Amino acid sequence: MKPGKKRFLIFGMIICIFLVGGYFLLTANASEADVIPIREYSVSRGDITAGISANGYVCLERVPVYFDYAIQLDEVYVQPGDPVEKKTRLAKLSSHSLENARNKIKDDLQAAELKLSTAEIERELGEIETKQEQSEVYGKERQRKKKEGELKLQELANNIALAKIEVDARKVQSSQIDALCEDPYIYAGMEGVIAEVNYTYGETIIPERPVSVVGKQQDGLLCLPVTQSDIVAIEIGQTVELSFDAYPGVAFQGEAVKKQAFPKKDSNPALYNVFVSVKANDTPLLDGMTCSARFIQKQVKNVLFLSNKAIRSKDDVQYVLIKNGNGELMEHTIQTGFSDGRYSEITSGLSEGETVYMEGDS
Repeated sequence: MKPGKKRFLIFGMIICIFLVGGYFLLTANASEADVIPIREYSVSRGDITAGISANGYVCLERVPVYFDYAIQLDEVYVQPGDPVEKKTRLAKLSSHSLENARNKIKDDLQAAELKLSTAEIERELGEIETKQEQSEVYGKERQRKKKEGELKLQELANNIALAKIEVDARKVQSSQIDALCEDPYIYAGMEGVIAEVNYTYGETIIPERPVSVVGKQQDGLLCLPVTQSDIVAIEIGQTVELSFDAYPGVAFQGEAVKKQAFPKKDSNPALYNVFVSVKANDTPLLDGMTCSARFIQKQVKNVLFLSNKAIRSKDDVQYVLIKNGNGELMEHTIQTGFSDGRYSEITSGLSEGETVYMEGDS
């Protein structure tokens, strides 16, 4: 055989092999495409719950610890996260700063007492002057002088009353500063956890700014932002199922106690805070812990249920696919009850553990 014919024969054989292989590959793929996938679903027993889902966090009730005087701090004993009891020492005041404050308050008390004495003298002089002015005129002029005198005396009486209030306030301050000089500490007013500490050693207290903030360590309070469509469906007293990221697998239950009437700042679309009370029992719920929640709208317990994906309807009759004795799929009529949108209660037609089928990829 000539070399040219031999090469031509080999080339033709290669083409035939590719054509035959391609044919079998295409037919195999076509066969696989013709196979309809079948999925299995099992009938289970449990609870079905419909509700509004939300995510939020623990927001312990915070109680600020204020101090009324601009006193320098010698020491700060606590930091955020520290547990405290009632009367736990939070900070120590500077004795030098307290002594300066006591001297100033004494000066202020003396000034207030002098102001009161002056007001009382002015009232006495006013009474004398008013009587004298009225004695020198007659008729309508006397009536006019009398009214003017009454207004003047009332003003002088008001000055005395205000001066007395100031004297009493300075006396209270003086007593408080004297007590602080004997016991120069700021104490926690309740049991809880330190949420904020706003000063360090050597800083001077600003009366409008709390020394610290204590979070009440008791039943937790949760803040759950929800949409405007959900806020109108949530009711005070509504039961809430909860789970916390810090305690996987542990179920908690709470109750809606307050709905905020105005949206969160800068939320778009608008979100409204719902506050939920939850009993922590022996499980500590710390400020800022995150959680998932569901506000219960309806719930059925200990019922048979099946995924809605496996349920079909024809002519207002619901059915599922089961296998007969020959392993072939057949339609089987069922009845359903409550549904949460994902699962439906099975009221008749199926038993717990029974398997149903669905054709397709859904």
